[in-house]
Amino acid sequence: MTYIVSQSSALLVLQVLSGAFFFLNKLFLLLKKPIGWICGIAGASIIIVYFYCQMIWQDRPNLWILIILDFALIFLNSYGYVTDPAKRTTMLGKVLAKPVLSLIVKAVVIKLSLSVCFLVLTKGLHSAESRLEVLQFAAAVLFLLGTLLRAFNTRKTNSAGWLMYFLAHMPFMYVLYMTGSPPLVFFQALSLVVALLGICSERKK
Repeated sequence: MTYIVSQSSALLVLQVLSGAFFFLNKLFLLLKKPIGWICGIAGASIIIVYFYCQMIWQDRPNLWILIILDFALIFLNSYGYVTDPAKRTTMLGKVLAKPVLSLIVKAVVIKLSLSVCFLVLTKGLHSAESRLEVLQFAAAVLFLLGTLLRAFNTRKTNSAGWLMYFLAHMPFMYVLYMTGSPPLVFFQALSLVVALLGICSERKK
């Protein structure tokens, strides 16, 4: 009994920490603060541990898409931090980082696409597992695109990036609800509001 309580407490702490960091990630990026990228790295790192613990402790093998997503988000947020206008990054560093980043995103999207297609072909869209993984895939791609566009940091890409975030949060909230993560749903709702504010702020420029 104590072991089960300890697991539940650990999962709750991981949910709150990762959700808070991801919310701060969006909030600081909205305020043009480079620390937002660091919060994104922290949030992705913590939520990887959370999803892994769910897979092990609660037998949820279908969370691997979100784990791959968050590993990719660590690279994307690192790129965003290194190339942020407030940082004194050399032009050579920016030029070398972009093709590496693009390669990582393409590899992740291709891997996820093939895996989800295989699952749908073998189990069909009628199974709950298939529908959940399709939603995970949709959220993962939108989050990747949103972070990539925000990292490029131009007026056009920033506006598109916030839109990708806004669209990603909706299916992701459903996935988190279905996997029993109410604190993360709450923080995703807050991040959804920040993404909407980001869209509005870019359109006013």
